[in-house]
Amino acid sequence: MKGLKKVTLGAAIAAAPWLAYGTTPLDDAALSEVTGQAGVTIELDTRVTIDQIDYSQGPSTGSVLVNNIEIGGFGPLNDQITENLDIKIDIDLQENGDALLRFGPMGFNPVDLGVSVGSVGLSGSSGSATLISNFDMRMWVSGFDVLARVEDLQGNTGGSGSLAMDAFFAIENLDVDFDVAAVSLKGLRMGGPGSLEGTDSSSNGLIEEAAFPDTNSVRLALQPVNAQLRVGAAGSISASGPSETLRVQVDNFVSDIWMPTINVGSGDSSGAASIGSIAIDHLDISGTEMAIYGRQ
Repeated sequence: MKGLKKVTLGAAIAAAPWLAYGTTPLDDAALSEVTGQAGVTIELDTRVTIDQIDYSQGPSTGSVLVNNIEIGGFGPLNDQITENLDIKIDIDLQENGDALLRFGPMGFNPVDLGVSVGSVGLSGSSGSATLISNFDMRMWVSGFDVLARVEDLQGNTGGSGSLAMDAFFAIENLDVDFDVAAVSLKGLRMGGPGSLEGTDSSSNGLIEEAAFPDTNSVRLALQPVNAQLRVGAAGSISASGPSETLRVQVDNFVSDIWMPTINVGSGDSSGAASIGSIAIDHLDISGTEMAIYGRQ
């Protein structure tokens, strides 16, 4: 990541794929009363901090606590990357009634998104426990489209509609401690199919760490993960579930993952705890469906 130049990332974002929605903007006369142009653009510069999120299922249950959440940019790595999250949002209405929200960078660079969470744990009358801690993730987001559709997940109109989401992203770095299992991951990276390919001198077919260095951020931006999701109200997957649930359908999600350092335990007398590295080639969860609903 260090030393990454504006020109190289500019080329990367220009080459990153985008889903081409066939948008038909309203005519100027219809929209001029609000904006004077065919569409609305919002530029956002922000940083979000949350002390704690407390989730419980009632007064007689314990809680899941998520502490010290921060959402912003990577940080002041150079004059192009700031601590804030800088994005541009284009809003366009289509002739059939659909609304397209396109989230993207303000300039040539992809959006640098940083997310950190201090800890995730349990708390109740019997005590508390920390399950996960020190979560820190840095991502490149070259595009994120949200299409609010008049059609529901079954293709019918006149109901509650649905959302179609199309994102292009790559994880530059992810560190996390799984306290519940005494396992920690350092330097995890995720890109699209083929982003792990490189010179591999090992005999077991796994990519060596040297083949996926920090200086290859341009390769991540050029080969991002393309996640395509549809979200809406529909019946449960099982026959015993309710007639209306929150349904999530994964139409496309294929990625390569590189975990250069996997630590287990507190280490030996020298402090070393790594058990090695793992490379995952072409992880495909396309076609996955999920139904979410409450119960008593």
